[in-house]
Amino acid sequence: MKLNISFKDFKKNHLYKKNQVIYVKRKCDDYKKVENLFRLLLVKKNSFIFESVEKGIIKGRYTIIGLEPDKIWDISKNIVTTHFRGKKKKIKTDPLIFLNKLISDFNIKIPKNIPSMSSMLVGYFSYDVIRYLEKIPDNCIDDLNIPDVRLSRPANLIIYDNLKKNIYYVENIYSDKKINNYFEYYHSIKQKFENYEGFENVKVPEVFTFKKNKNRIKSNISKN
Repeated sequence: MKLNISFKDFKKNHLYKKNQVIYVKRKCDDYKKVENLFRLLLVKKNSFIFESVEKGIIKGRYTIIGLEPDKIWDISKNIVTTHFRGKKKKIKTDPLIFLNKLISDFNIKIPKNIPSMSSMLVGYFSYDVIRYLEKIPDNCIDDLNIPDVRLSRPANLIIYDNLKKNIYYVENIYSDKKINNYFEYYHSIKQKFENYEGFENVKVPEVFTFKKNKNRIKSNISKN
């Protein structure tokens, strides 16, 4: 397997503190085989799928799987929590200023011959974010216990081009990621991509099993 960047250039770029993208592009005409890979990857923690859809009903050009975020930002009750390298760090700051800076500073050069969404920040903004902008009553019971905002940067993306029948395996390497052994890290990416390339032979279970929910589920609204 040939990556788009040599080991020498990969090491040089990162030593100069450059965000960079490593990828492999290959042809694949059978979307069913791609689906097998996607189904297996979507069970991983913090994975997601994006389907581009046109006019609400027509399947769009790209199917995108993201996984393995190396950094996650949570905002809850005006406190920003950063998850990075297995550690949590709370930051006391204005959440809106923090978010604007985070988004404006997110900069990674995408090679011209791969899809533009090969690097991204992804997540959600809850309805309660309005309270960061306006002073409105907050009498609701927080029974979900989730952050008001969660953003992450997926290190790994797999993108299928439904038009040109190409599949891209993408790894984002950010300049703030500490790499102790460049050679091992470079070849671990290559090995990961080789494992993905074997998706034609992957056997997907017909039924996925989940842990039983022991909680009683009932409605808090009467039938009437």
